[in-house]
Amino acid sequence: MAHRKIFLSDICYALNLKMVGRDIYIDGLNLCNRESIHQHILTYATSGEYIGMIMNNPAVVAVVLSGAEAERYRDALEERGLSYITADLPEKIFYNIHEYLYNHTDFYHKFDFERIIGEGVYIHPSAVIENGVIIGNGVVIEANTVIRHGSVIEDYCKIGCNTVIGAEGFQVIRVNNENRKIVHVGGVLIKNNACVGDNVCICNSLFENTGYVGRNVMIDNLCYIAHNVIIGDNAIITAGCMLCGSVVIDEGVYLGINSMILNRMEIGSNSKIGMGSVVTKNIPENSLAYGAPARVKTT
Repeated sequence: MAHRKIFLSDICYALNLKMVGRDIYIDGLNLCNRESIHQHILTYATSGEYIGMIMNNPAVVAVVLSGAEAERYRDALEERGLSYITADLPEKIFYNIHEYLYNHTDFYHKFDFERIIGEGVYIHPSAVIENGVIIGNGVVIEANTVIRHGSVIEDYCKIGCNTVIGAEGFQVIRVNNENRKIVHVGGVLIKNNACVGDNVCICNSLFENTGYVGRNVMIDNLCYIAHNVIIGDNAIITAGCMLCGSVVIDEGVYLGINSMILNRMEIGSNSKIGMGSVVTKNIPENSLAYGAPARVKTT
């Protein structure tokens, strides 16, 4: 996958920003509390509560933050060897950088290659397969489904009708009392023998890597899978489930009908979530949990 590095000074020159510290290169952007596939990432902080996360994230080499926070944590930033950009609205500037890199450079992969389709594939004539898609052998894609760029569907998967794979995720920030939707630049990976039902939406990732659906996962009709979600092998997601951003569903999990999982929650392996549950806390492995909010009943 094409990807390049860019120096912080080049970003600052293009966007008329002020940099403090060494002129270092970055190879990715991400939030400070996330693991990254890259080793030199730019992040941002809107308050001091994020500084500890930044200091403990070895992938972070540069940060966007306010002048007041930069002054307050100057010694810690210098000790950690971090370069930084000061701005009155760090979140806004961080996403300005993100969208500049996407729209005006080759920093992010654009998935602009011709689509690749394996052998023995059935694609309904009404389905739409964009360029920048890879489809393995023996895949079935039913009527009116859209497979968007950046999606990889491995061998012997089945995708139902009216489903979207690789829909742009929903990340909204509020700047000067106005909503701003952020472009997503990642993809979706669906592993071998997975089955995705009708009227399902699986979103791409915000910055890097992919939304992930593991081997032999079964997803029923009318489900929503938000950005950066990871679903482990052999999980079962029944009808009407909603998985918010950055949820992790470990191997062998069963989600009952109309379950809702709050963003960044993790459901431990081989756990079962009862019908209509609202999960607001992490669930340990081998648990049974249900209710609104969901509570663990047995372990």
